[in-house]
Amino acid sequence: MNNLNKIKVGEKKHLIYDDRYFRLNAERVMKGNVIRALVELITNCDDSYSRLGKNGSKETIGTIEIRIFRKRNSCTTFKILDRAEGMTLENMYSKIGRVGYANSGFLEGKPSRGLMGRGAKECVIFGSLRYQSIKDDGYAETEINRKHLDLIAIADRPVNEADRVNLEINKGNGTLVTLEVDPKWKIPNNETFIKKFPKYYSLRDIMSEDNRKIIFIDERKPNKKYHLIYDYPDGKTVFNEEISIPEYPNANPMLIIKRSKERIKTEASSDYWEGGFQVKSEKAIHEVTSFSKDIENDLPYFEYYFGFLVCNYIDKLVRDYEKIEKKKGDHTDRNPFYIIDPERNGLNVEHPFTRALYKEAGIVVKNLLKKEREKENNKIREIENRETKNRLKKLAKEVSKFIKENVEDIEIPVDEYYIDSSEIPSGGWRIIPKGLNIPIGQEKRVYIYCKPISCKEKEYIEISTLNKDNI
Repeated sequence: MNNLNKIKVGEKKHLIYDDRYFRLNAERVMKGNVIRALVELITNCDDSYSRLGKNGSKETIGTIEIRIFRKRNSCTTFKILDRAEGMTLENMYSKIGRVGYANSGFLEGKPSRGLMGRGAKECVIFGSLRYQSIKDDGYAETEINRKHLDLIAIADRPVNEADRVNLEINKGNGTLVTLEVDPKWKIPNNETFIKKFPKYYSLRDIMSEDNRKIIFIDERKPNKKYHLIYDYPDGKTVFNEEISIPEYPNANPMLIIKRSKERIKTEASSDYWEGGFQVKSEKAIHEVTSFSKDIENDLPYFEYYFGFLVCNYIDKLVRDYEKIEKKKGDHTDRNPFYIIDPERNGLNVEHPFTRALYKEAGIVVKNLLKKEREKENNKIREIENRETKNRLKKLAKEVSKFIKENVEDIEIPVDEYYIDSSEIPSGGWRIIPKGLNIPIGQEKRVYIYCKPISCKEKEYIEISTLNKDNI
């Protein structure tokens, strides 16, 4: 019997998503970068510690261990260990076994980065993923792999001493996540993990917090442990104020701008770029941005600035959107779609709040860059003016020297020797000075003034140094 005959007109039926759809989405989000998977697993650990702290736990320092075991021509194993809340088997099925569910506690106001209910699951795109956890003296273990995408329960029983030794959780609760990475994926070397990994934009707060300790261990050398720390660039705070967003008067974002002594090379497409501005809500660092291409291209001035745009209103927009979705209501023009990019590329640039937020923040940054440029131009003008003055002084000195050397031997007649043309009769001439005697062997300058007869076009004067006696 044809199954189509069983379909009733008007009957509602949920869309069925194939495993292929999940894999394609996971590949697009992870971008073939194992680091992105580790970021998901580490931030989950940090969220768990944060929830403990909010619930009054006495835990002062939350340690997260990253262990790597490299195997030539075989899978590389990553192990991420925390000693935070831990999970029961039921917790694992609720959090790992359901894709797309917001079950991190974020919508209820808990400090968490989890919004999509996909992050940890998408790590499976690189290989198999195993969870081992201790919670309230119980031990639970599950596994999921890329080929089948089935969550398999391996253990659910009371914890024993062997479990604690195996997980290195001597007391209390905690979780060990093991990611087996297929050989086809590129794995960064240890130096990258030690020096570069702490700079990953969404891990910087974790790596710089006093109450978190991130340890990297190569299991081939288990006794050598590296404490991963991030130090923000040094800079003088030049702006630290709440900015106004007219379209969203209750947003109250805080913009903090610092000026570095050294230039920070602009690498806007890099996850490790230390310049630009981190856009943060209560818990998450969503992205690092320049706010606009105009600002990004204003070099070298922009490369001296970095900072933070902190706006918890982003979380409110997400929660408001989810509430309307749950009620299957219509979204407003102020919050028409999800503000967080589902592919983890920061805020959705088409969202009206993102545009308004970046516009107002960009105005502040542009004004600072304008002042920086004017200051630099004034400095250049001062240098040019000073150099011009020095050149003119030098030129004046050279001209004075030239005049002195070339004019000092010229005998200039006294003013009384100068005569006006009216003093010379037509056709006449005068010699100045009158009655000049020139000793033999010497030279004197003589001025001869002549005035032609007006009716003649030309008149010639013959001058000779011989006297009437030819002497």
